[in-house]
Amino acid sequence: MQLNRKLTPELNSIDKIKIVEAEKICLSNGIDHYIINAGTQDVIKMDLIFEAGDEHHALKVVGQATNHLIDDGTKNKSAVQIASEIESIGASIECNCDIHNATITLYVLGKFFEPALKLIYELICEADFPENEVSIYAHRNKQQLLVNSEKVNFIAQQEFRKALFGSTHIYGRNQEGSDFDKIDRKSTRLNSSHVSESRMPSSA
Repeated sequence: MQLNRKLTPELNSIDKIKIVEAEKICLSNGIDHYIINAGTQDVIKMDLIFEAGDEHHALKVVGQATNHLIDDGTKNKSAVQIASEIESIGASIECNCDIHNATITLYVLGKFFEPALKLIYELICEADFPENEVSIYAHRNKQQLLVNSEKVNFIAQQEFRKALFGSTHIYGRNQEGSDFDKIDRKSTRLNSSHVSESRMPSSA
């Protein structure tokens, strides 16, 4: 039967919205762990949330640089080996950083959760931050910032935040090209140590 798109769909009220509540578990180290058991597929999503956003660092872009580079090499594995290992178990790892928190998200089948968790642990605790990768990241993002700085909407957003919060407030503190010149292996290593030692509430 073909839909008649000239007819307005019938409106119905929503009787009930069922929201699956997260189960809270406090681990032995005092970190809260939230679990949502939903769906029928044997797939796990795990978020590791660290208090390691840009507000925790004097240099504006160290937090995001560290999170972006955390899977580019460890003490024992190169970026290629890490990517190959992630691919071999069909997993996906996303790293994001905002003003307040740094987040590492893992998607993986339940049967591969243990090896994936071991890899995540290695990335967090043994990240090596190769100098060439740090330099490439800094150069690329500096150039991207310079390109964005020519766009009206980008300039408007920056000026609006600065006018609303002030240039010294964390929400009004805009990135500058020179910030990326200050990124080096030492600064990312220091931030990695902060991440590995910070409280880490997680949800799966």
